[in-house]
Amino acid sequence: MVKKKGVICLLALFSVLIADAQSPTNTLDIAQNLFNQYQLAQSRTAYQQIANNSSNDVVTRIKAYVKLAEEDWRYYNDYTSAMLALKAAADLKKNDFSVNLLSATINQESGKYKEALGYGKNCLNLASNGNEKIEAELAFARTVHDINFYRQVNDKVLNRQNLQKASTLINQILEKQPGNSEASELLVGIGLFLKDGPTIIKAWKSYYLISDEKAINQAIKPGFALLKPILIKWHGRQLSAAEMKQLAIGLADSKFFGYAGLVAGEIKKQSPSVYSGSKSLQDIVAYADYIKSMEKVNGNIYPQVARGKKNYDNEYDSLMDKEGKVFWNKASFINKSQKFDPDTLYNILNRKYGMEGYYGTTVNYYGMLMGHIIHKELKQINQYGYSTKFTYISVDRLISRDFTSWYGTTNVGGWGDSTIIIQVRKAYMTEPFLLLSLMTDTTARKGALADIEKKKQLDFERCKNNPYTEPKFLSPYIKFNEASKIYQHLLASGLKGTELNIAFVDEIFKLTIASTVFAHEGRHAIDQLYFPKEFKTMSDDERELRAKFSEVIFSLNPKMAFTGSILGSDLDENTNHGKANQRFRKIIVDWMSAHKDDIKGLDKNVPLLMQFDLLTDAQLIAICKSADPFAKRQ
Repeated sequence: MVKKKGVICLLALFSVLIADAQSPTNTLDIAQNLFNQYQLAQSRTAYQQIANNSSNDVVTRIKAYVKLAEEDWRYYNDYTSAMLALKAAADLKKNDFSVNLLSATINQESGKYKEALGYGKNCLNLASNGNEKIEAELAFARTVHDINFYRQVNDKVLNRQNLQKASTLINQILEKQPGNSEASELLVGIGLFLKDGPTIIKAWKSYYLISDEKAINQAIKPGFALLKPILIKWHGRQLSAAEMKQLAIGLADSKFFGYAGLVAGEIKKQSPSVYSGSKSLQDIVAYADYIKSMEKVNGNIYPQVARGKKNYDNEYDSLMDKEGKVFWNKASFINKSQKFDPDTLYNILNRKYGMEGYYGTTVNYYGMLMGHIIHKELKQINQYGYSTKFTYISVDRLISRDFTSWYGTTNVGGWGDSTIIIQVRKAYMTEPFLLLSLMTDTTARKGALADIEKKKQLDFERCKNNPYTEPKFLSPYIKFNEASKIYQHLLASGLKGTELNIAFVDEIFKLTIASTVFAHEGRHAIDQLYFPKEFKTMSDDERELRAKFSEVIFSLNPKMAFTGSILGSDLDENTNHGKANQRFRKIIVDWMSAHKDDIKGLDKNVPLLMQFDLLTDAQLIAICKSADPFAKRQ
């Protein structure tokens, strides 16, 4: 059920590579840190100074211009300034990949498809490693998709040649990164434009990471049951109105509402009587339009908030309610005798379309996180002899992100209480593929290792001055090491090619969910169920610290569990998670200091936290249990 967020426990995942304002040797890091602390104007000024300073090297200046262009476009909605910054970068170095990639993205998002296509083609030619190649292929395919979406809606001829090329490129991506959600979603749309049913089935399964049709969750299974009989035999022919109706409803029932609305719109044009006689199709179009309107509200007000707008809660609610009323009056399944109420609307949409989320404050910023249920089941969690059952829900196909996730400083991964845990799937879908690229792409691996070593060198003085300061190299270093072990284990089992990549992505995804969702949110659920009075009086950072203990103790990989929302986040220590992480680091360092003789290979000349990787899994669990009130009681 959608609700305004009050006392519910929130799990936020955070970026691993966040800069440190105390490193004066790296001005790009200072600019990034200003951005991370929501000081956008100051960040922009810093990037301008770096970019305009001719004494800086070309690489640094280009990076500054690219970041400046990103901010000008995303947070200031200033196309002209963004493109001027990119032109200045291009004047420093012709044919820079990052400049062309951002140019393609900005032009695609602004609807300048011809220009975007040109930059996209440049990217395909300039890509020098596996990651860049995938980014280039996505940029080209994204533009081709959007051009032809526009053409389809406006009854213009589609460019089949570009569509076929985009389809080929995306299939190449999915061979390397099976389950890549953006590539999979684009391929669903491109399959529709090409009237290629088997491609749509493949893309649909890839998006939802389905290898066994029998295992499709009931939340999306009815949609697939409608789609499959139509799609398996669709090879270029024009579908009948009845088939198109089944296709539209199947897409909607599996939460692809944008494409469902597109198909329903085609029915309206080609078979008006079928459309006018179907409340289901009319509702799908109205709901697809409502989703677009919610995105527009965020696209208008979130940049203002990024630029410093305050006390906007009521304005935000008013704008969302305005769009909600429009849909309320259109939807056939809403009793118009009821007075409009946003909570009532969201509860109706939860039952009708599986819409789930919240509106309220996340890390001190107001906004809405809303998506659709794609997985729902009853789970049981056992910790320290305490057990609870709760409903586990995975939300995806997002129609609104909370402000901080939209801005880019957090990536909200879920929330819950004693009866329900909700996971935001999108928050977990990037990292498995980033780690996979480090395992399979030599250039990406060398770059990552070089970055880790650079950070490690800078960390020494910082950590020497303050033993509780988090080393910046530590989280990416642990992730790389643990991912390498997992990959080598799977390789030794005989897996190879696409099967190996699928297994790796699945394993990383499983490990992350086990710790950050089931263990972390499970602990919140147990605390609330068995110790409600204590939980009510507990500080927020104490709640989070206890949940982080459980993340490690009940994880499938304790070291990897530390890199979720514990290490690598570099949060403001005034926030609940930031305070909890600070306390956790102190516990680790103090334990290491008291058990130096038990840590094999420890170097007394190196700050303790920089040697975190020397701790065994058993020692990590012992550290957590030594501080966890649950373990102490036992």
